Amino acid sequence: MKNTLLSFGHGYSAQALGRILIPQGWSIIGTTRDSENISAINAQGAAAVLWPGQDLSDAISIATHILISAAPTDAGDPGLAPFKNQIATLPPQLKWVRVLAPHGRFTATTKAPSFQ
Repeated sequence: MKNTLLSFGHGYSAQALGRILIPQGWSIIGTTRDSENISAINAQGAAAVLWPGQDLSDAISIATHILISAAPTDAGDPGLAPFKNQIATLPPQLKWVRVLAPHGRFTATTKAPSFQ
């Protein structure tokens, strides 16, 4: 099975990772909140998805890896919160879920998921 990374918040760091993974044969699906970013993400070889807005069910169902680099909101993690049930029931192709959490990104009151 081909490795497929679903990137919630396909910004600077996720795009840098994409530049490494795409030449290695990975498929990248990257979300963006801004429709102006779609053509730039697609030009890098990733498949851009406007989200929130578009249905991510198909992208989640084929993901072998999920990267969350979108900042949390008061409601929690934007990638995990709305899709936690679907992600939890994925077949064994899901190898990992990771959260990019640069120093200072989360406050003491924000609950960020932790994955080993």
